[in-house]
Amino acid sequence: MGLFVAAGKGVIRSMYMDSNSYANMVPIDATVSGLMVLSWYYLKTKNPPYIFNACVPQKDIRMTWEEIMNLGREIIETKAPFNGILWYPGGTMTKSRLYNQINFVLFQLIPAIFIDALLFIFGYKPILYNIQMRIRKGAEMFEFYTTKPWDFETTNVELIRDKLTEAERKTYVLKPDKINVREYLFDCMMACRRNYLKETDDMLPAARRNMKIMFCLDRFIKIAFFVLLAYYIYKLKDYVFS
Repeated sequence: MGLFVAAGKGVIRSMYMDSNSYANMVPIDATVSGLMVLSWYYLKTKNPPYIFNACVPQKDIRMTWEEIMNLGREIIETKAPFNGILWYPGGTMTKSRLYNQINFVLFQLIPAIFIDALLFIFGYKPILYNIQMRIRKGAEMFEFYTTKPWDFETTNVELIRDKLTEAERKTYVLKPDKINVREYLFDCMMACRRNYLKETDDMLPAARRNMKIMFCLDRFIKIAFFVLLAYYIYKLKDYVFS
């Protein structure tokens, strides 16, 4: 969720990951249920298998990083925006380390240094550079899992699930296949707002208005940039061929 918060605040603009790789994550309650059931099965069975991958989803309910990030971005932009965002959420996912490094310097590091300089001039404590460095260090650990395809074997978990009764399956959810991912992520965003960011629900209307303002500002600056770029290219062409 820290990744969603940083992206939702507009602090992260580039992520080094394979967007088509699977995000091997399941809700924590499914993992806890799995640990309890698998411990029970291990203790009651002769010669049980030794590998139980209870912390990854079964193959038929996996989602790619691109699917999860796009869904999370949609929720942040429309339903559960954060207060005090630095810029409109956006950015790129790339498998190129060089391209990611260029994006980090241009769209994260340089803006952080510029804003910190303004904060220092006006007598406030600079904070964004240190935040970006912490994000960078965390991303370097995270990228080990997001830049490689991972294929975990879940056959043992599926076989044990088939041995449970219908009532036991409802109590101990080993396969969260009926989960509504959109609603689940929305609840996660709201929990982050309330518990970690201390942003109350009555602040949501203001956050949504601010998000719309940032959207308009983001589009205006991008359009203005390309208009100016086209203008100077046109002027340069006239200068070269005159």
